[in-house]
Amino acid sequence: MQEKLPILLALQELDLQIRSLTVKKKALEEILSEEKARFTAHLENFEREKSKLKKFQSAIKEYEVEEESLQERRRKLEEQQAAVKTNQEYKALNKEILDTCAHVDRTEEAMLKKLEEIDVEKERHRELENQLKAEEEKLNQNVSRVELEAKELEAQISELDRKREEIIPAIDRSTLRTYQKVLNRTGGPAVVPINNRSCGGCHLSVTAQIENLTRRNEELIICENCSRILYYKETDSEEGE
Repeated sequence: MQEKLPILLALQELDLQIRSLTVKKKALEEILSEEKARFTAHLENFEREKSKLKKFQSAIKEYEVEEESLQERRRKLEEQQAAVKTNQEYKALNKEILDTCAHVDRTEEAMLKKLEEIDVEKERHRELENQLKAEEEKLNQNVSRVELEAKELEAQISELDRKREEIIPAIDRSTLRTYQKVLNRTGGPAVVPINNRSCGGCHLSVTAQIENLTRRNEELIICENCSRILYYKETDSEEGE
């Protein structure tokens, strides 16, 4: 076990570094994903505003067509009125002309109201468009930054993985399996020292026998409480003796 411990500790140091860098990389990717989702939501809102503006513009065209039709009807009625020979026919056509003129006035009034609404919507549309362009520029900058940082982290992880692969063959399968199982379960150190007769992982007390066994460093010693691999680390006073 004496020759295994330094290798296990070296492997653990690499694994913890890899895990830390992987967490950082994942956090960057999550931040980027959130920013993209936020931009997509704003883009969808912008498209809804564009659709709303198109509906207003379509309504104006409908009013224009209606007004043109009414004006044409008024002209025809006036032509008919000029040709009638009886007072009764004249009055009947005059009433239709007045009704048509009133309809034209209502149509023009509604059209003017819609034009005012269009002006307001156009201003909102310009503001949203400018805001969207600014957000897109910021997003592109963040994407470039995150991609660069993620690439650097990936390079560091790859280098640590390479060193890890060099160390692994020196550890027997049984020890490696025990180590890997604990590391995956705890998410933290799998090989810990005994401190003041306590496990350096779960911090619960260990027996005097366990402490003595770790001092001998002749076999793999497992904490009875958390299953971490234990080793004995000499104190400063012991090292000076």
